[in-house]
Amino acid sequence: MTQRIDPLPPYRPWLPVALIALAVLVALAVPQFLDPFVRHDDYSALFGTPEGYVVKALGEMRWLGMLWHMRGWIWPAPVNFALFMALSVIWSAAFAVQFSAPTRAIWVASAVALLAAANVLTVPQSLWFNTLIPGMAVLAAYALACLRMGVKARLMLLFPTVFLSFLSYTTYPMLAVLTCLADPEMHTRRRIKHALILLCLGVAAAILLSLSLNYLARGELIPKVENWRHANTNETPERLAEFIEIIARQVMDFRWSALMLVISYPIACIILWRNRPEPVLFTLLILIFGGLPLIALSAVGGIRMTAYAFIFVPATLVYAIALAFRSSLLGRVVLVALCITSLVETSLYYRKFTDWQADTRAISALVPSGAQTIYIYGPPLDMRASNTAGLIYPEDIILRLKYLTGREVILCMRDADACPAGAGLSWGASNLPEVEATLSGRDIAFRISAK
Repeated sequence: MTQRIDPLPPYRPWLPVALIALAVLVALAVPQFLDPFVRHDDYSALFGTPEGYVVKALGEMRWLGMLWHMRGWIWPAPVNFALFMALSVIWSAAFAVQFSAPTRAIWVASAVALLAAANVLTVPQSLWFNTLIPGMAVLAAYALACLRMGVKARLMLLFPTVFLSFLSYTTYPMLAVLTCLADPEMHTRRRIKHALILLCLGVAAAILLSLSLNYLARGELIPKVENWRHANTNETPERLAEFIEIIARQVMDFRWSALMLVISYPIACIILWRNRPEPVLFTLLILIFGGLPLIALSAVGGIRMTAYAFIFVPATLVYAIALAFRSSLLGRVVLVALCITSLVETSLYYRKFTDWQADTRAISALVPSGAQTIYIYGPPLDMRASNTAGLIYPEDIILRLKYLTGREVILCMRDADACPAGAGLSWGASNLPEVEATLSGRDIAFRISAK
């Protein structure tokens, strides 16, 4: 009788965990599912306009995302957000049932899945859902495959998964290698070493391909990202301070769960080290080897180095803490408490965009059917809802109104020559105290002022 070389793992039902996680996330973020908030640099994926994504493809190596922009069909934002969240839940559920296999408790797996899908890392990222759909699809497919694959097969598939996920979002390889090592059978020094080697090889291959495409496209080997994305010492202190402020603002939205992560991580490392040191070594090594290519590119003017710290660290902390606390009743209680805290902050995070969504819908409702152009006078960032949502780019209102109305939107503070003289218009009250409206021929103009 022939012995199986790479035995398959036992079947682990992931669908109940996925359904529980999806139901909780939908209940916590109903407004976002009905009318999703879209970041200004994610509208090109929503509109299916690849020319708006060229800068990211060239500057941040997101070539898989570029192909997604060229798909030739578009869906409404709620459909895209629901698809992204479904893929995210599939990935997190498949990861969680492997991760929590020793406990055989569905509530532990559900807590791990929710913590993986809703935390200081994944929730702010989800606002770029239109762009990130292909990358999350790669991670979800790999996680499902790992449920039915042995050790050798999941290691063989790790390289193409890292390669493709990097070309979608430069830090998704981190989630890929965590998925590979979710099963306790992978927690040996040899297998962790192989996973780290494949991580480095996959990232290196993706970087080489991206640099080659970058050179063919515009004759430059090293990519250059948009100014606001730099986090290098070559940048001015003001630019670096602005970028750090953006990151700090997002972290503050999850201040309590982030604090619990920071406090719990050293405790988790002590627990793990006393029982089995390999996972501790893994969580430390992956922070180094997983980020070295990004740090190297950042040093020469490319990929953001702060993104490495912001994205790799929370994911690794969650992994180590969950690994340590799943093995005892007290640890599971701590894990659930961390999950609940993160879910409450997730709900509050999504709801801070509700006023902005409602105000822009109210503005779009005033646009007459015959209008061809919408003129915006005054700074849109002065709106109360803009401050609540933490917006820092005027493009948000331009692209939002374009999505809602299909009309051309002109911001007069930038292009005054293209706008009628504001002083000659007769302004009237609208359904928003901060906005006045008037018709200008067949077009409509809005004037925004802080109240």
